[in-house]
Amino acid sequence: MTFFIGQLLEWMQHHAHISESTDHLYREKGAFKKREQARASGQLTIFESVERKRKADMTSACEDTAITKSLAYFIAKDMMPFRIVERPGFNALMKTVAPKYKIPRRQHFSEKEIPNMYIKLKEDIANSLSEAKHFAFTTDLWTSNTGHPYMSLTVHFITPAWEVKAACLETAYLSDDHTSDNIKETFENLIKEWGIQQSAVECVTTDNGTNMKAAFKSLLPSSWLSCFGHNLNLALGKAMKIDQVDVAVRACRSVVQGFNHSWKRRRELAKKQAELNLPQHTLIQDVVTRWGSTYDMISR
Repeated sequence: MTFFIGQLLEWMQHHAHISESTDHLYREKGAFKKREQARASGQLTIFESVERKRKADMTSACEDTAITKSLAYFIAKDMMPFRIVERPGFNALMKTVAPKYKIPRRQHFSEKEIPNMYIKLKEDIANSLSEAKHFAFTTDLWTSNTGHPYMSLTVHFITPAWEVKAACLETAYLSDDHTSDNIKETFENLIKEWGIQQSAVECVTTDNGTNMKAAFKSLLPSSWLSCFGHNLNLALGKAMKIDQVDVAVRACRSVVQGFNHSWKRRRELAKKQAELNLPQHTLIQDVVTRWGSTYDMISR
């Protein structure tokens, strides 16, 4: 009797296992059939929908990052104010170009994107400089529109592949008096910061300012050159002071000023040019300190 009951229980367990397996197969078959029906109708499964959403989010994040970096490059390259990203016209443009993109605030660009761009660019330039052995520099002092004094320094070098390269290393704020000693000290500190040995400096070109000339002649006695453009400007400046030339230039300048200060004269000039089938050109006002502009004024 005990043997019979044991056999019965074993048979029931086996039958239950077969039933569960059969039910599982039917469920799988049903799910498979539903997936096939969904594919046939063009409908995505839950898994496929989630996967597509994940990939779309990743793509969107990459695109947002690329747009942000491009905006930072635009601000830096074209010297735009940081507040441009908050101006209505710019926001309207971005909504048309990239409707789903959320423009970061200007602090994001001023405190993160631009500083990171500067660090990356500085590393790239430093790597290029590390491959060069000889360097030439051009430098000048200038004053901003707000009256702040600066000293700019540009390096020129040849790569191992014989490519001529140039890079503006610094535009340093120079609050001290522009004496030759201060200029020399600033130059030494700048090239030291960039890892350039003074012995590798082959030439420094500046204008003929007494302080610049004294600074670099004492630092690099045989390696200072005066700027050709500045010398040419000085020579032409003296030529412009010849009486006959000066009278002619003043007469021309007076005519140009007369037209530029009167819209009626400019209107009549445009009419006469149209009547004679001449190009619609306006007169050019020169800048006394720039001989090139005087040449353009006379040529026009």
